[in-house]
Amino acid sequence: MAWSTAIAFDRQAFRKGEPTAVTALLDTARFPGKRALPKNPRYTLELALLADGVPPESVYAELATEAGVDRAFAALDKIKDNILFWDKADQPITWLLEKKVTMAAGYSGRIFRAAVGDQRRIGVLWDGQIYDVDAWAIPKAARNKDEAMRFISFATSPERLAAQARLIAYGPMRKSAVQLVGKHPIIGVEMQEFLPTAPDNFKTALKFDEAWWNEHDAALSQRFTAWLAPIEAAAAAKEAERKAKEAKSKAPVTRATP
Repeated sequence: MAWSTAIAFDRQAFRKGEPTAVTALLDTARFPGKRALPKNPRYTLELALLADGVPPESVYAELATEAGVDRAFAALDKIKDNILFWDKADQPITWLLEKKVTMAAGYSGRIFRAAVGDQRRIGVLWDGQIYDVDAWAIPKAARNKDEAMRFISFATSPERLAAQARLIAYGPMRKSAVQLVGKHPIIGVEMQEFLPTAPDNFKTALKFDEAWWNEHDAALSQRFTAWLAPIEAAAAAKEAERKAKEAKSKAPVTRATP
């Protein structure tokens, strides 16, 4: 099954025209408001390049070069004053619902739960989604290898994968299974709209490359931390100033006694 990091957005914020391409992430003129992005170079740098026009198949090759890394950070610089960084999976959707941001990169399962509630206020932008997969494995020294193989054969059959995808917005990696997914059995929503691997959603998907990140993580994390530090310091100073003004406005006025 595949899950993904996609972009959710507040439909109420874009009534004149909803975003249809990942490039909208960097376009605060046409699509104003703050963005919620992972507080991590993983996914954030890929999204930056995708939003800057790099095709999915070229993202990791581009990011492996110094010029590509510079391009990713330059793209983020365009919106750095309009980014809230999250480090907990529930934050991007919470911030959308609280109207702290208008666009948020988040996990597809959580986006689904928000998108089918609150009168469908939350929309999903699948262009530029970054997906990863969960897979079964059998230990080499397994005692019951044949039974394990039979179980995996059952669990990954088109019918079983489709049954799972009808309950949660994770996409089957078998095309034959995707075709079988219908409505959610409880809330009656057609699930195709919310599956990362549905044909219309999967056209421009990028496969997250764990092996690539294992090789490049240390250097990019160091640069990301250095880039983020002054942004967080400025945000903290602004918040402290806001709280000071709020406290001053609430302070009782003392009048001198004649």
